[in-house]
Amino acid sequence: VVLHDLSLKHYGNQMGECAITIGVFDGVHLGHAFLINQLIQDAKSLNLKHGVVSFEPHPIKIINPSLEFLYIQKIEEKVQELSKIGIDFISLLQFDKQVSEMTGFEFLKKLKEKIDFKLLLVGEDFKLGKNREADIQVIKEVAKELNFKMQTIPLQNDAASTTLSSTNIRKSITNGQIKLTNNYLGRLFSISNIVKQGDQRGRELGFPTINIDLIDDCIIPKKGVYATYSKIDDKKYRSITNIGIRPTFGKSDILVETHLFDYNGDAYSSHVTIFFVDFIRDEIHFNNHNELINQINKDIKVAKKILS
Repeated sequence: VVLHDLSLKHYGNQMGECAITIGVFDGVHLGHAFLINQLIQDAKSLNLKHGVVSFEPHPIKIINPSLEFLYIQKIEEKVQELSKIGIDFISLLQFDKQVSEMTGFEFLKKLKEKIDFKLLLVGEDFKLGKNREADIQVIKEVAKELNFKMQTIPLQNDAASTTLSSTNIRKSITNGQIKLTNNYLGRLFSISNIVKQGDQRGRELGFPTINIDLIDDCIIPKKGVYATYSKIDDKKYRSITNIGIRPTFGKSDILVETHLFDYNGDAYSSHVTIFFVDFIRDEIHFNNHNELINQINKDIKVAKKILS
């Protein structure tokens, strides 16, 4: 059988002999950072380069396409966050039907032809190959045959003994538990896009907003109002963000509307990143504009206190 070749896209320093870890790394949370920092340390002690091999798209999209799967972040943001940790290179592997059919042995053999790794470091629950047949014990046998060293690290938990996982982070985002999300990530959860022309409702109410669309395939935070920071042209502003369908105006499409404090510029067509600090309240239907204006004033007061 001629095995399907692996298609990889590399970011960062070209590899020679190296140490790698393999995973999706969606969200690049503190558990991921712990693993990668350990990899960097081990690689340096062995005088090897260090790199991350990740998948694009997420394997679940190929293995179970009917499942509605949403990413925590865009692929460019993932590469950016991984780079910040200080890794030498990131290799994005094109995951497709043929790759999903490979056994753990076949996959690692093919990967070794592309990347000369001498050490593989993974979490203790790591599995690989068709139907996740290759667990740690199987991979240890493969390592002997393919001549690389295999190491594992224990799973990382938060203070409440919750496993630091992308799945748990997705849950916390959709539940509006933004503080918990930020604790898992070790940074503020953010979304970014290009500012688009809105219908000027906020301006009419006395609270001009910048509007962005949510990214397809990415997680939607719980509907409601959040205390946020917004970054435009490398400058950060305190802000308040509403995610919702604006029921008061009879709208049904989900929109991200942000009112920036102390900002007078024209942000149309600019790239904006919104950093979520805390959840303030759920989305409410108001009977009239005055009720809405009063509530926005209250929300701004709360947001300023949170962000002070």
